[in-house]
Amino acid sequence: MTAAHRLVAPPAAPAWAVRGALAAVLSLGVVALTPVTLWQVVGVVAALVAAVFPAMRTAYVGIAVVAIGVIQQDPEPGRTALALAVVHAVHVLSAVTLLLPARTRITVRAILPVVWRFLAVQAIAQAAGLVASLPARDRASLPVVVLAGAAALAGVVALFAAGSRGRRRESGG
Repeated sequence: MTAAHRLVAPPAAPAWAVRGALAAVLSLGVVALTPVTLWQVVGVVAALVAAVFPAMRTAYVGIAVVAIGVIQQDPEPGRTALALAVVHAVHVLSAVTLLLPARTRITVRAILPVVWRFLAVQAIAQAAGLVASLPARDRASLPVVVLAGAAALAGVVALFAAGSRGRRRESGG
């Protein structure tokens, strides 16, 4: 007696798609946020090298180029929001590409927690970026914003530290 067996693979994407997304997000972010052509070329080259050789970590050169481009222009809430999204997406994608061999596939189920964390952090970062960019026109209130940001950062760090301490106790570590 023989039974019919089937192997059903879950939906998956090739690792090169994640690398391509890294190159595309970083290249488009650099071109959109950097006014100087030389820095745009440096950022796009860094994006391509990061996609082909993730272990070289040249994506962080691209992040620096985005930061330089944002600093070179007048503050604008839209540009700040785009820069926050690009920098965070590049950081996440470069971390994922370091974990994935080039010829592997990644299932949608495996990448979903990364996507949810990205969206949660973006919600917080975009709100903080908007709040920080509002009083930029009034330089007298800038020290208050810096102190409020430092207090918020300290609160988030304390929250994460308390959460990780509880997990260590549960795991016996």
